[in-house]
Amino acid sequence: MSIPLTGRVERLPVRDVWPHEALAFTPWLSQNLDVIGELVGLELSLESIEQTLENFRVDIIASDARGRSVVIENQFGDSDHKHLGQLLSYYASWNADVAIWIVEKARAEHVKAVSVMNEHFPADFYLVQVEAIRIGDSLPALLPTLIYGPSPETKQAARASRELEERKADYRSFWELLSKRAWEGHGPADAAGRLWYQRLIGGSGNLPGSQYLKYSSGISGHWFVFHLMGEFRRIELNLFYRNQPELATEAFQRLLAAKTDIEHEFGGALTWDAREESMSASIRCDYPSGGWQSDESEWPAACDELLREMDRFEQVMMRHIGE
Repeated sequence: MSIPLTGRVERLPVRDVWPHEALAFTPWLSQNLDVIGELVGLELSLESIEQTLENFRVDIIASDARGRSVVIENQFGDSDHKHLGQLLSYYASWNADVAIWIVEKARAEHVKAVSVMNEHFPADFYLVQVEAIRIGDSLPALLPTLIYGPSPETKQAARASRELEERKADYRSFWELLSKRAWEGHGPADAAGRLWYQRLIGGSGNLPGSQYLKYSSGISGHWFVFHLMGEFRRIELNLFYRNQPELATEAFQRLLAAKTDIEHEFGGALTWDAREESMSASIRCDYPSGGWQSDESEWPAACDELLREMDRFEQVMMRHIGE
């Protein structure tokens, strides 16, 4: 079998082929978007080049087959912070769905930055490294390499992260309203709102971005807790002794022995959960609707009900905790 004849790839300085980024490379790329499109898996169509946007000029604005807006930032030389900032400015100002950063050499810190952007931003970010090549006496060609781009896993993580942050904001808003309603005396019948406010806010003045808000009963290991679920609310007496689960079990059993009296005084059934596999135990009551997924117009009434119910629940439980 004869040995096939082959050529050798010759790598050329990009500037030997395109002497000027804005005057040579950008116009050429605008007419050859398929070179980048095939690499990133997008069918790109040119919209404009060197588009003025506020105080910037976007190298290339394109769209893909799905109608999404695409901004492309070209940079000769190594990636740098300035061009990363420009890419983010173009993305934000143009409200782009896709942002492609083309460089000669991608520095490690900018690869990491694009990775983080894909994890936390809704847009798709691509970092592409380019070089010029020629084989023998052939015409020079652009050889692009995808350094980093979005993946289904990173975009799913980004969506989950955004949803979590939105949920934390909802939690804080609800707890702020609950504390405000307590201060104004909308909750307990005795209108002891200022005491409630201090117990809920605590010494830090910060409200949690979590689904629960707790305060001490004044007795070691006994905590009263408000819970905000997606579709319902909960009040709870949580029995927790760090590293001493046997004390939580003993406290729970003492209260369980008075279950009939406690539920009669409270005026309804409670859920009794020994949680034998953990270091805590729980006595609680759930209330349908009014969770963080409900309309915010329902929150004031939901807060008032929780405050009244917790006030009644606390009075009943405190009568029996010390027995």
